[in-house]
Amino acid sequence: MRKQQEKFYFVNLDALRFIAALSVVVFHYFSFLQGQELLPKWLETIDFIFKRGHLGVHFFFVLSGFLIFFLFFQEIQRTGKFHPWNFLVRRTLRIWPLFFFVIGCSFLLVHRFPIYGPTQHEAIYFAFFLSNFNELKNGLTDAYTLLTVPWSVSIEEQFYLSFALLVIFWKKVVKYLPILLLFLLCFSLVFQGINYFDDRVRYYHTFSALGYLAIGGLLAWGYFYHKKKINRYLPDNFILRKFVLVLFFVLILLKNKILHHGAWITLELLYIGCIFAWVILYQIQVEWRIPKKIKHYIDYFGRISYGIYMYHMLVFFFLELAIQYNWINSNYAIYWAILSGLMTLLISHFSFVLLEKPFLKWKNKFYAHE
Repeated sequence: MRKQQEKFYFVNLDALRFIAALSVVVFHYFSFLQGQELLPKWLETIDFIFKRGHLGVHFFFVLSGFLIFFLFFQEIQRTGKFHPWNFLVRRTLRIWPLFFFVIGCSFLLVHRFPIYGPTQHEAIYFAFFLSNFNELKNGLTDAYTLLTVPWSVSIEEQFYLSFALLVIFWKKVVKYLPILLLFLLCFSLVFQGINYFDDRVRYYHTFSALGYLAIGGLLAWGYFYHKKKINRYLPDNFILRKFVLVLFFVLILLKNKILHHGAWITLELLYIGCIFAWVILYQIQVEWRIPKKIKHYIDYFGRISYGIYMYHMLVFFFLELAIQYNWINSNYAIYWAILSGLMTLLISHFSFVLLEKPFLKWKNKFYAHE
C-alpha cells in the first residue's frame, strides 16, 4: 500500500478492476453474438466461462465496500472523525461527470437510431441514480443494453448517499458498524431468499446488492483492525496460494451446478461474495510476478476501468447498428467485437484524460487533514 497525497492506494486492486471490467465486456459482447448465432463454434464450447462474466459486477460491489469502508476507518484514525460531506463530494466528482455524459450519449443514440423500436427506459430514473429499478420495470421489454449497463453504478451511488446520511444523523455508527454490516448482509440474504424464484430481482435490486457491499465492508473492518490475526490464517506458500485461487475459479465455474437448486440459490451471495473477498485479501498481500511493463499497462487499464465499464456497450451499439443494417459481413462479427473492445479501451483513455481527470484533481481538495 502507498500513500498518494492524503489517500490510500492498493496497487494490485487496479489490475483486479480491469479483470472485472473485462469479464463484463466479454460477457456482454459474446452473449449478444451468441443470441444472434454469430459466435464461432469453438467459442460456443467454452461459453460456460464467459457466461460467468456478469459476476464481475458483484466483484465491483465487494471491492467498493472494501475500499469505501477502509477509507472510512483510516480517516477516523487519522483525523478523529469521518467527514460525510467531503465523502459525498469526492464520490460526486468521480461518478457524475462520466455517468451523465454516457447516459446523455446513449439516449441520443437510441433516439437517433431506434433499431429495436422506441426505448422503454425512462430518463428520470437515471437522473436520480435509480436506473436499476428502471431495469426491473422496463428491462424485459427493452433491448437497448447500453442503457442497462449503468444499473450497478446507480446502486453504488444509492449506497454512498445512504451511508453518508447515516453518519450525519447517527454519530455512534462507528461503534456499531460491524453489527450494522452483519445486519445488512443477513437482510440481503433474507431478501434474496424471499425472491429466490426471480433472477432479475436477485440481480438488479438494491437490497440484493447490499450483501456484497456488506461483505466488502466486513473485510475492510477485519483487515484494518485485525490484520495480524487474519494474516496468520493466510497460506504463505506461493504455490499453495495459487492453488487456492485456481480452486476458487473452478468453484465459480461450477456455481450453477452447486447452487442452482431452488432456494439454495440464495446462498450465491455468500458463496461468490466470500470468494471475491478472499481474492481481494490475497491480492493486497502479494506482488504480481509478471514483467513490470505489462503490470504497468494492466494497472492503467484498471484506473480507467470505470470508463471501460460505462463505454463498452455504447461502443458496441455501433456494431449492433452495422449488423442490423447489413453494413458488415456478419460472419466476421467476432472480429468486429474485438475491435469494439479495443476502441473501448482507446475511448476510455481519452475520456479519462479529457473528461475525468479535471474532476479527479478537485477530489484531492476534499480529503480530510489531521
